[in-house]
Amino acid sequence: MPNYLIVNADDFGYGIERNDGIINCFKSGAISSTTMLVNGVAAEDAATKAKLAGLPTGLHLNISEGKPVCASAKTLTDSDGNLYELFTIRERVAEGRINLNEVSDELQKQIDRFEELMGYKPQHVDGHQHVHVLPGICDIFAHVLSQNGIRSTRCPYEDLNPDTNYAWFEGDTKKMATFMDEVVQQSQQAKPIFRRNGLWLPSEFCGLQTMGLDMTKESLKTTLKQTFRNDNKDDIVSCELMVHPGYRTKEEGGCGTGPDEFSQSDQRELEMDILCDSDMIDFYREMEIELVSFPKCVQLTNF
Repeated sequence: MPNYLIVNADDFGYGIERNDGIINCFKSGAISSTTMLVNGVAAEDAATKAKLAGLPTGLHLNISEGKPVCASAKTLTDSDGNLYELFTIRERVAEGRINLNEVSDELQKQIDRFEELMGYKPQHVDGHQHVHVLPGICDIFAHVLSQNGIRSTRCPYEDLNPDTNYAWFEGDTKKMATFMDEVVQQSQQAKPIFRRNGLWLPSEFCGLQTMGLDMTKESLKTTLKQTFRNDNKDDIVSCELMVHPGYRTKEEGGCGTGPDEFSQSDQRELEMDILCDSDMIDFYREMEIELVSFPKCVQLTNF
């Protein structure tokens, strides 16, 4: 049976350098789809380049960085009108200090903005920094997608190695490890909610442990060999590999509050170089792995 791999590049629209790197990866056969930050400073540039290249593009819901699209997002923003950063928004959700109606409105506005840019509604939506699997938010997220006829999403459930160091993160790596564990647990809880709302999910997911400095050809191959293992040969296996390639962001980038450190480091270029390496392309061929987009994979699995 076939093995389908969706290699999805996150953060399209973050900056012109990111856009160019993602487009080059697609043209090289290294990725098969991307998800766009519609509040990114280069979202219009991203939309133009995606259309020209024929790059399958979805929406990367963002409620944890930069400026919101919806002016009424009061409980999602600080006194300067900026979205609360990742760890703060997670705390506020856990404490019940987020108005879920505002999350619904912001998501709808981002879907509408995507449609303005691309000329169609996204058929795939995931969450920047995995906000879409947060308890409470995942219910709103699934409902809004269903109401818009959006058919697929990401469920970042991955068997994590407890010894993963997360070298890419320029901060407290123990804090990041805790965050990753929570993402996996919350994904388990969100999965049945997504499915009840008619959303298609790949059968497997990987990418939490292979970002930036943690990505090597060896780690990718090992992960994918485990995913598409021999005892799965009687089943159709679909997997999303989350990646973050792109050229290093310069002065212009981000979502209205400037680029972060990860985008300005050489780690995005490292991912791009590995993904585009002919050795990886040969590996997919040897493993009989077919790179597909989300809409194509939904169609191929007869969902």
